[in-house]
Amino acid sequence: MNIFQNILPYGVFGKSRAINAENPTGEKGKGGMASSNLGKGRKGSPCLKNIEPGSTTVLADISGCGVINHIWITVDNKTTDGDCFVLRDLILRMFWDDAKSPAVEVPLGDFFCCGFGKECYINSYPIVVAPSRGLNSYFSMPFRKKARIELVSQHKNVIPAFFYQIDYCLYDTLPDTMLYFFAKWNRESVTVKKKDYFIFLYSKLCGDRQSAGKHSVFPRILETGKTNRTGKRLRDTG
Repeated sequence: MNIFQNILPYGVFGKSRAINAENPTGEKGKGGMASSNLGKGRKGSPCLKNIEPGSTTVLADISGCGVINHIWITVDNKTTDGDCFVLRDLILRMFWDDAKSPAVEVPLGDFFCCGFGKECYINSYPIVVAPSRGLNSYFSMPFRKKARIELVSQHKNVIPAFFYQIDYCLYDTLPDTMLYFFAKWNRESVTVKKKDYFIFLYSKLCGDRQSAGKHSVFPRILETGKTNRTGKRLRDTG
């Protein structure tokens, strides 16, 4: 079964747009406008700077009907030699239409198949991770009214630079058969004797939706008072 057949039939007639640090609204013709020491239009504002611990940054707030086709992100994987879990400490959250709860809430690295805050090379149809943490998602993410993508920082230090681009198309309407995109990150820090641990509970996450599969990394983790980075839970971010 082709899991993409119902979400990729409308990719040729949309109005293409791109959101990045230089053009956060995706307005037509507004990319590459900031000046640098090389002159106007030379990437004078290529990234988000100085993301504070505990902050929530809106990466995209799109109104209308459309489909996100590509997300590209790169960021340093550490702020000091000891604080080297940036890919686990940054959380991606995505909301579709009028939903109050996120359809996606996953650590940045894990979303791109890089578990434990460690980068690795991925070469697949929906996810590509290039050398030096070039994180790419090619999943189609449709929405009928609006889309909002947030970055939550649980890292203890300031993130000095965060580069990203979100490519999407706007449409007048989308097919009734359109499927929304969901992604869930699940982990129990301590297993319970005689209680099954669900790596992926399909019916709970997807219902009657189709699944693109799962990416799992599951070490045996035991917490003993101090926070274990591979066993840290997503904190309540409100």
